Order: sequence, then structure tokens, then C-alpha cells
Amino acid sequence: MTFTPVNSAEFVSIGKDIYLRPVDKAASITANSSGPEVILVFGWMGAKLPHIHKYTKKYEQLYPAATQILIRSEPSYFMSFPWTRRALLRPVVKTLQALGHVPSSPQSKLMPQPRILVHSFSNGGSLQMLALGQLLQSQGVTPELYQNAKVSSALIIDSCPGGESLSSAIKVFAQFFPNPLLRLPITAIMVFLYAIRVIRTGFFGTVPMFTRLKNALVEPSILPWFDENTPRLYVYSRTDELVPFDEVSAHVVRARGAGQNVREEVFDRSPHVAHARTDPVRYWSVVQELWTSAVKGPKE
Repeated sequence: MTFTPVNSAEFVSIGKDIYLRPVDKAASITANSSGPEVILVFGWMGAKLPHIHKYTKKYEQLYPAATQILIRSEPSYFMSFPWTRRALLRPVVKTLQALGHVPSSPQSKLMPQPRILVHSFSNGGSLQMLALGQLLQSQGVTPELYQNAKVSSALIIDSCPGGESLSSAIKVFAQFFPNPLLRLPITAIMVFLYAIRVIRTGFFGTVPMFTRLKNALVEPSILPWFDENTPRLYVYSRTDELVPFDEVSAHVVRARGAGQNVREEVFDRSPHVAHARTDPVRYWSVVQELWTSAVKGPKE
């Protein structure tokens, strides 16, 4: 594994669009021992590092003893094959193995004791999280390996899932092309791809990508150390123009119906993935409350 320094928040590159911030040993001496040991941050599609680092810097303040792993999501990932996305995430698996949160092999006698906080932004970040879970599954890292382990984990689902309509897709990709002259061909491409999706779904029964994501998010173990007791926090807005409020709200109801430990924080006027910017005190308070509930464990 190679390490390439980057210029923000002491992160180093360990793979394509994957960055690691090792523990600050000096800060960890006085840090709260109940905090997470690893924080996985899955950025929203096309998010620039300076924007995501606003979150990682806050995590550095809250949990200085945590190793942070940041995974970006580029628009090109939506056009790539699933096995390609999974292969790019191998450095994440290797890092989790080195930290002792994932066994090096299914036959390993070392019982993992993960303390992992996962923060996933929008559909792009959640698709990367799903790909990581699939990669771990393919390597024999299954929920059964964690059945007798002491696990403290939590999941934050920010501005997701939803926005699978054609109009939402056009809005998402249009933001990467501010030139109006470029938006017309991009719109034409999106219409063409959407038509192909409709044909594949109608004639061949192919399950669309976002539908697969919604289905995966109601599974108890989208990542192998999760189960139905893992605290999950949905953060979303009534005025999100990219991921409609009613889609996320419906998914929250579905997750609760599936028996998951779900809570939600609904903002009235925050834009897409901008809830922390709109009301930082409220946002980070619910994040800390979520982790506290993870440490306490399920109620008897």
C-alpha cells in the first residue's frame, strides 16, 4: 500500500479517491476512550476534498483518537461496473484488517472488536458503502464473524436514499456542467440512459441501481459488523432539490418496519448535504447522541 501526502487535514492517499488520517497519538492520550476507533466517511458524488474536510475536521475535534478513512465518489463511478467499484476499495479493506477491525481471513482466530462510525453522504456515498460491503462479503467477511464480538457501531445516512427520477438525475449531473451549452448534450445522454433503464427493467426485470441501494439499506448488515440493533440516523431536508423529502421519509418508515434501530433528523430549509452548514450545533449534537447510543448498546 502506498501513501501519498495530500494538503488537507493530515490525510494521505492510500488508493484512488481514498484517504487515510492516522491517529494523532499525542491527542489520543487525553481523548475520550468511548469514542469510535475508526470513522468511515463516504463523500457525496463529485464532492471536493475541501468540502468533505469540513466534516473530517469536526470529527478530528470530537474524536481525536479515531482513525479516519475518507472515500470519495466520482460521477464516473455511476457508469462503471460493480466489480470495478469494489476493486478500487481494496485499500479500505486492507486498512481495516491492519487496524484489527476486519479479520485477515475467515479462518482467523482473532476476534474483531470494531468501534466504527460510518457517515455516508447522498446516493454516491451510499453506493460506495454498499460496494465495500459486497467486497467484504466476497472475501468471506460475513456478519457471522461478528456474532460473538463486542461491537459498537453506528451509521449516519445523510441526504439519502432517493432521487432516482429522470428530473433528479438531470439536476445532479447538471451541477457539474455550469456552461449551459454543455448541459444540453448531458441532458440528452441522461434521457438516453434513462430510456435504456426503463427498457431493461420492463423487459428483462433488471433492478435499477437506486432500487438495489434502497433494498440494501434496509438489510441489517449492509456492512458485516452491522445488525438490526445498530443505531441508524437519517438526516434529510424538506427542501432538498436533488433527493426528495418524501422518498427519504418513506425509506425511514420501511427501515423501521424491517426492525432496524432508526432515528431521523429532519431539517426544514437546508439544501442537499448542507444540513451541518445550516445548523451545525443541531447537526453535530445528533451525531454525538447517535454514537453515545451505540456505545450503550441495545436496550434490554
